[in-house]
Amino acid sequence: MMEKYLSVLNCPVAGEGEDEVSTSSRTLCPSLGITPGLLTRHLRVRDGNLLCVCIWDSHDACDAFFDADWHARAAALWDESYDLRITGCDEASAA
Repeated sequence: MMEKYLSVLNCPVAGEGEDEVSTSSRTLCPSLGITPGLLTRHLRVRDGNLLCVCIWDSHDACDAFFDADWHARAAALWDESYDLRITGCDEASAA
């Protein structure tokens, strides 16, 4: 059984133009059909926070998206106000 990976990003909602590089909260979320290894993505906005839950086909694909550049951009946009968790999940729980 192949292990999939779950990423959960919880961050403040920020629109384009709210930082020096015109990044938005959605810009830092992976996109279906564009991001390699991304199987599903679910977004929800609540109380000024964005929750982005994704399932990845491998740890390598997840790590490739959430690389050092991503973390630098996230720190510039949200400072310390975001939380990213990545955990393994089996096929049954990923479905």
